Amino acid sequence: RTLPAPQQVERVRQYIHEHFAGDIRLERISSLAGLSPWHLVRSFTRAHGVPPHAYQVQVRVSEARRLLAQGRTVVETAAATGFTDQSHLTRHFKRLTGVTPGRYRKNVQD
Repeated sequence: RTLPAPQQVERVRQYIHEHFAGDIRLERISSLAGLSPWHLVRSFTRAHGVPPHAYQVQVRVSEARRLLAQGRTVVETAAATGFTDQSHLTRHFKRLTGVTPGRYRKNVQD
């Protein structure tokens, strides 16, 4: 029995939240949802405004903000949130928040 598309998309969203720091493959999540990769991307984008990978990056940056606010270093935060290195985190963090992780950390601690 297949789930309706909204439930399938929700299952993928939950999976992304549970595994955000890992390497999430489109083949894996489309199999999890029981949808073709193309159908999953379309359905997910319709439901959340961005495709699954972009959503994963948003979740990673959100978690990075939380860790930086706790005082974790940028390097520790990059590793803990699944970014390949500090510059990878910085690029995505700045694009989504408008500030670098180091500046964000400094601002929330002042």
